[in-house]
Amino acid sequence: MPTDLIDSHVHVWDPTGGYPWLTGPLRRPYRLADLRRSIDPDVSVSVILVEAGRGDPAETSDLLDLAATDPSVAGVVGTANLQCPGAGGRLEALISRPHGNYLVGLRERLDGRLIAAVEAVAGQLGEHGLALEVSCSPKQFDQVGQLVEVLGPEVPVVLDHLAGPPAAPQPTDLLEWWVDGLKDLAALPSVSVKLSGILTQLTGPASWRVDMVRQAVNILGPDRTMIGSDWPVCLTGGSWAAAIDTVRAALTGCPPADLERVLAGTARQVFRLGDRRPVV
Repeated sequence: MPTDLIDSHVHVWDPTGGYPWLTGPLRRPYRLADLRRSIDPDVSVSVILVEAGRGDPAETSDLLDLAATDPSVAGVVGTANLQCPGAGGRLEALISRPHGNYLVGLRERLDGRLIAAVEAVAGQLGEHGLALEVSCSPKQFDQVGQLVEVLGPEVPVVLDHLAGPPAAPQPTDLLEWWVDGLKDLAALPSVSVKLSGILTQLTGPASWRVDMVRQAVNILGPDRTMIGSDWPVCLTGGSWAAAIDTVRAALTGCPPADLERVLAGTARQVFRLGDRRPVV
């Protein structure tokens, strides 16, 4: 069955194995079987698993093993703690381990240490077709530009959660700051944005969420924006379907080809999913 949707931002976890940051209703096991119960069986969905700060270096290895056993997993965005000494060796170990071919990117903390350290692994990232994923606010857009400059045009840089727009309707200057910053980033072809975190990062009315998604897509284009539910974190603000439907609502009236890019094509291209070959 062809894939109708690639959810580019999904977490799975068991808090008994770590994840000290989890609280409240999120502090229980969440597995792919739980997610599948939320999805219309008539819709074909593949997912990209994203590390969630378990607190030990084996989290990425465990996600790669899961990817090899579950056909719904298209890839894994892990971590190699690039800011710490020995990052190149850790990255190579992940790539060369069993099922390392499912590694499609790394998610790291954006700060000055990352920018200083990433040059040493830029060649590895490019050679293996890996993206670098970061969360940021508009205050850090200059750092995103520095990161792109260090990595070069061959390494995709993916920004989580719409790159931090105002959470709710704010004074005009704050919104303009985000819009103008995105327009600057649009001049950097290797930068793309996940339409994720919508139900939890954006606390304004539903119309605000739709507007922020629509503006991100209009500024960067459908070939540089990708859907991501942020499941199960999204459950604290709604449901998996609500996160997906918000993006669909923002794209009402778009040409079918543009909709396909946002729902699947951009993730497929940025994370080079067509180049991955299962290794059992």
